Amino acid sequence: MIGKRFAVDRITGVVIGGGAFWSFTTCENRVLAKGNSDNSFVAVSSSPSAGAGVHFTAVMVSEYTPGPIKPFIVMSNSQVASGTCE
Repeated sequence: MIGKRFAVDRITGVVIGGGAFWSFTTCENRVLAKGNSDNSFVAVSSSPSAGAGVHFTAVMVSEYTPGPIKPFIVMSNSQVASGTCE
């Protein structure tokens, strides 16, 4: 995921780009927190998996961090990535 770019719609939670973290064809997206100067932006995405399983992805952006560059963390199934975003 190094150097990969993606965008998250802050209203719907839909993710555009990002490669393997969001490669599911049918996802249910949800914004849990819109984020502000006191709280993180949090969005989740889930999709059915084989059997009774589920693919699950969560992204959290530290909106409360001062300045235009914000740290983020993404967890998708057993993968975790972090970085900064604008």
